[in-house]
Amino acid sequence: MTSTYADLVFTGGPVHLGTVARSRTTAVAVAGERIVAVGGDDVRDLVGPATEVVDLDGKLLIPGFQDAHVHPVAGGLELGQCDLTGLIDIDDVRARIRQYADAHPDVPWITGGGWSMETFDGWPDRAFLDALVPDRPVYLVNRDHHGAMANSRALEIAGLDARTPQPADGRFEVDADGVPTGMLQEGAMALVGGHAPRATLDELVAGLLRAQDLLHSLGITAWQDAIVGDSPLMPNSGPAYARAIANGRLTARVVAALWWQRDRGAEQVEDLLHQRATLERPGCAPRPSRSCRTGWPRTTRPRCSRRTCAAATAAPAATTPASRSSTRRRCART
Repeated sequence: MTSTYADLVFTGGPVHLGTVARSRTTAVAVAGERIVAVGGDDVRDLVGPATEVVDLDGKLLIPGFQDAHVHPVAGGLELGQCDLTGLIDIDDVRARIRQYADAHPDVPWITGGGWSMETFDGWPDRAFLDALVPDRPVYLVNRDHHGAMANSRALEIAGLDARTPQPADGRFEVDADGVPTGMLQEGAMALVGGHAPRATLDELVAGLLRAQDLLHSLGITAWQDAIVGDSPLMPNSGPAYARAIANGRLTARVVAALWWQRDRGAEQVEDLLHQRATLERPGCAPRPSRSCRTGWPRTTRPRCSRRTCAAATAAPAATTPASRSSTRRRCART
């Protein structure tokens, strides 16, 4: 048995190993970012004077979940804007938009998203938004991010009218007279969304941390960000990850799918290599462009601690250093 003590030990509850059906043990020892022992006596021998011991109090400990396709920075940014997530009744959607606009009189554009197609009888129409916010542009993305609705002011700023040709990679809906209705599909979203103010780096970092808290609360401790780079679909999340890594705020493991710009050729490979070099740090692994293939986290040994254990319930109040209290919150005890 090694003489090195563990940094962290979980005990007092069933531990799901995931190796075979219903495989369980009773304790786990962690040193650094690695699980170094599972079981009873082996773990007990690794408890030293400085080892933090977490009592599971009979609750189940499971590995953290990994999300293969997510956009945390853009999603977290929207959660701080006009968030329509989960609303179906049209009166609720109407009230939320009006409340947000009234609470943010100095915001030049009303942006956000999360609305559902089933809220509307057919496509949403600019008149719906005009009645709520007539004096400022409104641009709200739907919950699958393949469409958006805009009001008349936003269409005016974008110069979108009956003479505007349809984009090659999308469509904006029009009425019987050929006038855009305000419903934008796929690539047509950029015709209007591209005029909205770009999020600052501070706002993007705040969005990342907001999304990270939400994902961790659901037991998700690792993910693949499916678009990292200069994409017309959403802000470049790369600088937000770089800032969070530098500040020690990224507590998840992330695979970054670098975005291949469709209107460029192989000359952008050097840019992709530069992005990879910028982001490749512990906890973040950039992979070749999403257009080529998608990356997936790979490990040769089980890993644990604050980046790989899922949190299903809140941990007791911590009196230990922040990194270790973060570890406890990331462990799933159900």
